[in-house]
Amino acid sequence: FAYGLEFQAALKDAAGVFGRQPLPPRYALGYWFCRYWAYTDKEIEAIVKQFDTMQVPLDVFVIDMDWHLPGWTGYTWCPAFFPNPQQLLSDLKDDNVKISMNLHPAEGVGKHEVQFKDVCKDMGLDPKKADRVPFDCTDPKFMDSYFKRLHHPMEKDGVDVWWMDWQQGTGTKIEGLDPLPWLNHLHWFDQERRGKEKRPIFFSRFGGLGAGRYPIGFSGDTVSVWESLAYQPYFTATAANVLYGYWSHDIGGHMPGAIEPELYTRWLQFGSYSPVLRTHTTKWAEAERRVWEYPSPYSSIMIETLRRRYELIPYIYGENRKGMDSGISLVHPMYHD
Repeated sequence: FAYGLEFQAALKDAAGVFGRQPLPPRYALGYWFCRYWAYTDKEIEAIVKQFDTMQVPLDVFVIDMDWHLPGWTGYTWCPAFFPNPQQLLSDLKDDNVKISMNLHPAEGVGKHEVQFKDVCKDMGLDPKKADRVPFDCTDPKFMDSYFKRLHHPMEKDGVDVWWMDWQQGTGTKIEGLDPLPWLNHLHWFDQERRGKEKRPIFFSRFGGLGAGRYPIGFSGDTVSVWESLAYQPYFTATAANVLYGYWSHDIGGHMPGAIEPELYTRWLQFGSYSPVLRTHTTKWAEAERRVWEYPSPYSSIMIETLRRRYELIPYIYGENRKGMDSGISLVHPMYHD
């Protein structure tokens, strides 16, 4: 393809090759509250209630790794933190809050999982002799069990968005097949074929060219310093050149750094004009992400920033819909115009 400086025409045609960026559910354009922390169910409900008390809008609550038993990979709710997970999910639904949960699937299904016997049965394994069902995204039999036993039941209970936090390499049994983009595709396809009345949504790391077909994106563990914030506007806009317009950053920074009030305020202001607004941080007590816990005037500025985001959602939604056809992401470099 040779277009000279006709960038918009190039992107429109590229979308015909690599795939268009589908419009996510409207709630994905609101505020995602996310923090890596071992929350209990009562703590989550208290935070959601505080959002309501402070009149701060919230659409998605992200539960990081500690929802399941200890370890990178897990599919069994941790009873110490979540004695009645179905009730929690139901309560959050009553509050009109969507739920996203973290996934690290590479270690397969261990003997400690409640689904272990059923997965063994699907795979023709003796649960008394096996310690683990290996993860293999190239095996249709395993992937069928993976969805049927591990994901569909929890989706039925109320999990709305899976967060594929893949960190375990690029190798599979098929040469040249990277597990991350393949898993993104399989999860998306599974949602498409099962739920015609719902738009698919998947939250994952970047899977290369064509990854824009499976929003929402997770840009990885940012660092809580001014330099990291300064880089993100360029990073976000430039991604439009490869049809990836739904970046979700760790607003506020993930890795511990200077969490001074002004830095978080400025980061949140950038986030309010980002494709997807999601705050996050690592498991560090000083890394506060509840905006009302900051001193004045920062807290009031941040609350107003979140409210302003919601005033913009009709515009954001409309521009994203146009972008499906045009190939132009909502946030894009000025030279596109």
